[in-house]
Amino acid sequence: MWLIFINGYISVFYFIFYYQNRFALYLYPLFALIAGYGLYNLWLKMRNKNRRLIAILGGAGFVLMLAGAIKLDFLILKNDTRLQARQWIEANLPEQTKIIVASPLTRLAATPEAIKEQEKIQASSLRQTDLMERDFTTPKSFHALNLYTITEQESSLFYENIEEYVKNNRYQYIFLGQEHFSSNSKKEKAWQTLGQMGTPLKIFKGSENDGFDFTSGAFGNISDFFKLKNPGPNTFIISLKKQAL
Repeated sequence: MWLIFINGYISVFYFIFYYQNRFALYLYPLFALIAGYGLYNLWLKMRNKNRRLIAILGGAGFVLMLAGAIKLDFLILKNDTRLQARQWIEANLPEQTKIIVASPLTRLAATPEAIKEQEKIQASSLRQTDLMERDFTTPKSFHALNLYTITEQESSLFYENIEEYVKNNRYQYIFLGQEHFSSNSKKEKAWQTLGQMGTPLKIFKGSENDGFDFTSGAFGNISDFFKLKNPGPNTFIISLKKQAL
């Protein structure tokens, strides 16, 4: 019965909603109950001299799961590298600072002028938050050009000439988050170009493994998980000024 339920649950998400790792999280309590019930029955069937081995194996499994839970809580408390970088910028850089934001799923609060600049590059890249900031001034905003919604399909020329664009528009900083692109991507070349400009001012060390992504719910293998210092990609604050702050 339990196997039918588990397979049915997974099948629904796989064939109807497109399966993602995070959907299986709701099955973990059930897996824990089944594992505990199985261990208890194994304990009853074993002779006294073998029960110590069952206790050791059960205890080791519990300690491993507890260590994983503590590690995950620790990572969540530290927060994603992109959020750490954004908080650092908000605390250390003055308003109106000109910043290129080139990081997956990341944006800074932008001035109306910055939103209008983004609109000129690719009008379809604007989201509701962008439209709100274009029409209303928000507290602690920067002249931030948020690139994560600007696609290379519609703005290939922009990405091909991004170094010249950054220099001509006198941007002062680059908020750069490591991202994995498809082969021969113009956006990847643009990210590489941005990474070679200026001087790294602040580095937030995250994961270099493409299979380990908190955003998509993929946690990689257990070895990578325990080695991780921060969730999120490697993130850099790059100063384009001659003298960094």
